[in-house]
Amino acid sequence: MKRLSFGVVAVLLFALPLVVHCSNGGGGQDGGTDATTDATTDAQSDAQPDAADAAADVAPDAPACGPNDPCADDASTCCNSFCTNLKKDPKNCGACGTACGAQQFCNGQACFDAIVANLCHNPSAAVVLDGLPPDDEAGVAVGSAVDGGCVPTVVVRQIAQGSAGSIDDAGRPLLGPGDTYIAGGGGFGQNAVSYLSSTFEAPVYVTGTNTTISFMKSADKSLIVEAQNANLTAHHDYFVAYTAVEPVSGTLVFNVYGFYAPGTAAGAYWFQTQVAPSFGTFTKAFYVYEWTDTDNDGAPSAGDTFTLVSSG
Repeated sequence: MKRLSFGVVAVLLFALPLVVHCSNGGGGQDGGTDATTDATTDAQSDAQPDAADAAADVAPDAPACGPNDPCADDASTCCNSFCTNLKKDPKNCGACGTACGAQQFCNGQACFDAIVANLCHNPSAAVVLDGLPPDDEAGVAVGSAVDGGCVPTVVVRQIAQGSAGSIDDAGRPLLGPGDTYIAGGGGFGQNAVSYLSSTFEAPVYVTGTNTTISFMKSADKSLIVEAQNANLTAHHDYFVAYTAVEPVSGTLVFNVYGFYAPGTAAGAYWFQTQVAPSFGTFTKAFYVYEWTDTDNDGAPSAGDTFTLVSSG
């Protein structure tokens, strides 16, 4: 009997030809807003000297400041007449007016492209535990690989999903610049993953019918790979690993999940053994692999076959 992946259980329960919005409270809207366009517009606004545009680039409740009215918080800097923390503000990243692009994240000092190779640039990371064993095991494995493989060292901790300041009620990740949100498992258990899929801010999302499951590319809604449910077993699966940036909070998310739990485990193993030893060679935002348990031992291992299906 197959061990279900909590990333795609909803696909198997409902024959949905469209984007799967899992029923765990993650998907806040039906992808109607183009997040990439919104982020690009924000970045363009940042380049304008108009005072109204500048004011729009700070939090709505940011305290006002000026030459005779400095910021009371020692961690804040006066930017465009408002106080902001340059280490936590993606629109004033490390310096006033330095706004990260739509496909970039702020590590608290500078902007970097949101690709796997740059995961080590954030000084800290949180493995988010959703309480589902396959997801938590994968997340912990990825976190351990980041902790042991990054130079300089990334401080990795574990938090429960829904911890204060981690996500909002819709599932939007809130950790902000400098702190990577690591999620093992898909949107059935991981609310932030469901949210990013529903808004198409994740570069890859999952769809399915009662007989097939597919990975789709968010940029153009094109098919990456389609698999028959009957062909996905404890010895054969597919997985995706990706980086994504939530544009409002500026949170960098790294996520690994398979169609089924064996694929999620295979994705975590691949990350530990292939990515962590050589981060710099993985210069794409996402990777989709087919995993085959070649040695038939029922678990991902060095004797298995990992075939790259797509990256981008």
